Amino acid sequence: MEKRDIFVLFGGQSSEYEVSLKSAYQILLAIDDKKYNVHKIGITRQGEWYLFKGEIEEILEDSWHKNEKNVPICVDFSSKSFVIEGKRLRPSVALPIMHGEYGEDGRVQSLFELLGIKCALVDSACASLCMDKHLCKCVALSSLIPVAPYIVVNEQDYSYEKLLLEIGEGECDLFVKPSRGGSSVGISHIRSTRELEGAMSRAFEICDTVLIEEAILGKECEVAILENNGQMIVSEVGEISHESDFYDYETKYHSNGVKYHIPAKISQKCAEECRDFAKSLFALLGCSGLARVDFLVREDEVFFNEINAIPGFTKSSMYPMLLERKGFALNDIIDALL
Repeated sequence: MEKRDIFVLFGGQSSEYEVSLKSAYQILLAIDDKKYNVHKIGITRQGEWYLFKGEIEEILEDSWHKNEKNVPICVDFSSKSFVIEGKRLRPSVALPIMHGEYGEDGRVQSLFELLGIKCALVDSACASLCMDKHLCKCVALSSLIPVAPYIVVNEQDYSYEKLLLEIGEGECDLFVKPSRGGSSVGISHIRSTRELEGAMSRAFEICDTVLIEEAILGKECEVAILENNGQMIVSEVGEISHESDFYDYETKYHSNGVKYHIPAKISQKCAEECRDFAKSLFALLGCSGLARVDFLVREDEVFFNEINAIPGFTKSSMYPMLLERKGFALNDIIDALL
């Protein structure tokens, strides 16, 4: 059987650039080059696209962009293909392992859709929807899936004084989150409204829409979904525990104090609800390929937190751990997607 040309994209202009490199490294380590002609497409922090011909360790070290063998690539819309070293190349499938803005938010998928090239993950519309926490919560609420109580603040209408009147001054227990973003970048956990103004500023640096959400003191749980040969594979529920104030960027990617519990230490009722809600949200949001759905579990209550249409594939990522328990190694996940 003739090998297909596959683009694996990594990097990009996102605040999650480093996470993309770690995920892409694991993907490229696992992908079967006997089945696919793998073209490594690196995108710099400045948005420059290159065909990367070096060793994948350079990706992990973030030295890939210094490789003198890198070849600039551009798009030829007339032939709906990419031009590399003067030759046109049209891949069968693109696999964008790009977290955050310009990748996970649907923009890179839009480019491939314009060219008529399939992406192995969600389409641009679904990616954009899943990236927006507020819109996802609206979809969840419309289907009676509980979420933590929250309010939405748009930067254009933002007034610190008016916001204080709405939530009250003094002690509180709130999360301030950019509506669009990932890996907990720009999120603050505040316990006094004295911290509110700084938290809002940090969140507005990421997105012009911010959620102020009641803190749910419970367990952080995740469900992995994979479509394989027309079947929806739904993992058991995994739980993440840590010693940090919350599961922030530093804890996710630079801490040795994170523990993973599979299955989660929650009741059977809550586990069933997490899995049922995950399946419903996957369909309601128009997902395809894969997704990771995150929940907060407080005693016997389950709250939908967010959905990730391009979950992490780093060594510390829960998504591949959960599917491994279902018998899917990382190369099996890649084959299912491609």
